[in-house]
Amino acid sequence: MANKGFYIKSVVVKGEQVQDTQIDFVKGCNVIYGPSDTGKTSLYSVIEFLLGKSSNPKIPLEGKGYTDFLMEIHTYGEEIYTIYRKLNGTSVKVKPCSIVEYYDNNIKCEEYKINSQSSNSYSSFLLSLLDISDIKIKINPSKLHKLTFSTIRHLIFIDETRILNEKSPFYTEINPALYPKCRNIVSYLMTGRDDSSYMPEEDLKIRKSRIQGKIDYVTEEIEKKNNRIVEIGDISYVNFKDSRLLEYYKMEIEKASSALSQLYKQKKEISSNLEDLSSELMFNNEFLERMKLLKDHYKIDLERLEFINEGRNLYKELSFVKCPLCGEFISKEIVEDIESSNFLKAIQNEYISIKSKYSDIDNLIIEKENEIKTLQSKILEIKNELSNLTGKINKIEPDLSLLKGSLEQAEINIEKKTTLKNLQNDVQALSVQLSQLKDNLANTKAIHPTENRTDIASDYMDIVKQILFDWKFPDTETISFEYHPTFDFVFSGKGRQLYGKGKRAVSFTAIMIALLDYCYEKSIPFSRLLVIDSPLTAHYDKHQEISKEDQLDNSILNAFFRYCNEKTWNYQFIMFDNKIPENKEYMNNIHIVKFVGKGEVGRNGFYIGK
Repeated sequence: MANKGFYIKSVVVKGEQVQDTQIDFVKGCNVIYGPSDTGKTSLYSVIEFLLGKSSNPKIPLEGKGYTDFLMEIHTYGEEIYTIYRKLNGTSVKVKPCSIVEYYDNNIKCEEYKINSQSSNSYSSFLLSLLDISDIKIKINPSKLHKLTFSTIRHLIFIDETRILNEKSPFYTEINPALYPKCRNIVSYLMTGRDDSSYMPEEDLKIRKSRIQGKIDYVTEEIEKKNNRIVEIGDISYVNFKDSRLLEYYKMEIEKASSALSQLYKQKKEISSNLEDLSSELMFNNEFLERMKLLKDHYKIDLERLEFINEGRNLYKELSFVKCPLCGEFISKEIVEDIESSNFLKAIQNEYISIKSKYSDIDNLIIEKENEIKTLQSKILEIKNELSNLTGKINKIEPDLSLLKGSLEQAEINIEKKTTLKNLQNDVQALSVQLSQLKDNLANTKAIHPTENRTDIASDYMDIVKQILFDWKFPDTETISFEYHPTFDFVFSGKGRQLYGKGKRAVSFTAIMIALLDYCYEKSIPFSRLLVIDSPLTAHYDKHQEISKEDQLDNSILNAFFRYCNEKTWNYQFIMFDNKIPENKEYMNNIHIVKFVGKGEVGRNGFYIGK
């Protein structure tokens, strides 16, 4: 809880044609003091307005023209927020920054509605800072209310009128019908437990109907579970020791899976090798076909050259005669060319070259045919090896399927055994519940629950007693609490409401300070801000006679300030009053803001004006 809650750092009010007015505060004790009508109550109402009060703050004549209200708050977790609200505004804007940075448009702004029932309410934001969420408080015997900031506002803000009231400090004076809610809020603060588990009182018929509904539901559940038991049938043969069999199956499956994995790996490698050899065989076959075709071409060329040579020999034996077609004699030059040694040599050279190529390609063909035979042999071997691997795989896979099937069946049997046992236990428990419900129905009576209020904690009363003793308050020998009708403290047998205004205000203040101390010590999420107007100065009507009982002794005033000066404050305390002690040593550790009356030197009230 040390990091939860917030305190007010600054309040700034702006407007057109007026000077900005600003008040700064500190974490601990803050005192704003000065004569009446200097603007203390105006500042008090501005703080309330900025913390979610629906109505506008009190604005005196000197406050005319001020329309924009800002408050910088710091959490005890060192987060900073600036709250902005316009006069008559029904929402607030919140930015995670200081007031100085608020008008920076680059800083993200969240807008919250003042209405606490809104889905995006300002109340939810404030409660989140206090670490209070989803607290339910009983309003009346049949209704619960979710705690809002407005619900606890009367324990955080105490104005100058209510502090003098004779009613309980824990009550709001607006509507007595809300007193039960106020008491249950105190119950939460005393214990840290809310009313979420509270059951509203019931009419006898409604209660019987509710119990009968439960009986019907439990009966139906028993029937469903019994039907499920019948569906499962007899599995008494299943022993939970079957778990060893499950482990065996799992081990066998792992072995088979490992063997299969190795075989598939080998198969993949062999198949890859087979593909390579098949590709090589295909290439060699194609190459061989091309070589055979080339060999045929060489053979034709040799036959051509042999034919030319034979023709030449025949031509030499021919007589020279005229051509039977044209009747001319063959030219002598042609005959000489055919018979020349150059022509013969050219034919011989070409023949020898082609003959050599023919012989080479014939040898190459023989070589490739041998390579092809070797490849075919290797391919056949690999295919046989692949066939053997496939046989091994086909042998293991059915065994693996059988193992998996046995494992699944064993698991199903054990699951059925477990389900059956759980169903039988459920039926037994539901049967006991059904019997109890039937007894409750037979003996039912209308329930009228108590008010669900816890007594005021003795630790809390001890804190109140110690504070009042430190303040030299009379009648602190014994302190008790009266629940009815006043719901208020009793000091040495005298009810708090019986004291004069001055002592009622002081005791009210002690009760509120003690409440924040108690909640902090017990780590119960609550406010770490307390704002009180006029705890030491009772306000009277102009024509009202002031009795001795209403006056406050200076000894109490001095003791009050000495206490505030020496106290280690775990929260922020802001008080507004007309009085301070003459001894300034009592105020060394207190943050003082002084408002002066008109004509005096100093700050003349809260609003600076033009």
